[in-house]
Amino acid sequence: LKRFDIVNIAGEEKLIVPMNDDSEVMHYYVRYNELYEIIHDAHTATGRGDRNRIMYEVNSKYKNVNIEAINIYLKLCEPCQKKHGMPKKGLAVKPIIHTEMNLRCQVDLIDMQANSDNDYKFIMVYKDHLTTFIILRPLKFKRVEEVAYCLLDIFTLFGAPDILHSDNGREFFNAIITNFCSMWPEVKIVHGKARHSQSQDSV
Repeated sequence: LKRFDIVNIAGEEKLIVPMNDDSEVMHYYVRYNELYEIIHDAHTATGRGDRNRIMYEVNSKYKNVNIEAINIYLKLCEPCQKKHGMPKKGLAVKPIIHTEMNLRCQVDLIDMQANSDNDYKFIMVYKDHLTTFIILRPLKFKRVEEVAYCLLDIFTLFGAPDILHSDNGREFFNAIITNFCSMWPEVKIVHGKARHSQSQDSV
């Protein structure tokens, strides 16, 4: 089976796909040194189109341009790389930044029941948002009284924060703060994920 024909165009011989009576378009075989220019022209003609659009454009005239060659070209195309490298616009969460220690702190409980240390089955983690200073307290039970006692010990050492943040249950920590209202009425409790860049998912 004949794989190609030779046609003379402006004194230059070119390889083409054999044509028959039903052929309407002449398809050329691309030489290696012509490959970049042909892909570049197709890329420009499609308005810097993607791989599939370039392939469709090239296949209308040429035979032996493969998808791997187009992928290599696109990786070397600076305008395309700059376009894909631009960050996507989305909803930006503004971090909460504080300038003094003990203004905003986070408290959470880690369940260690699967790896308990004798009677101690929980760890209370207390963290300052600005300095990331952490205080750990072992707990035997997840009880309001026990957590409140540990917080009281910390508050008497460092003072109470303006805001106490927690990812744990709202009802649980509201009950704890209720016990402190008489001594530290200015303490506010906040629930949910932290928005501070240094403390996000750190506890």
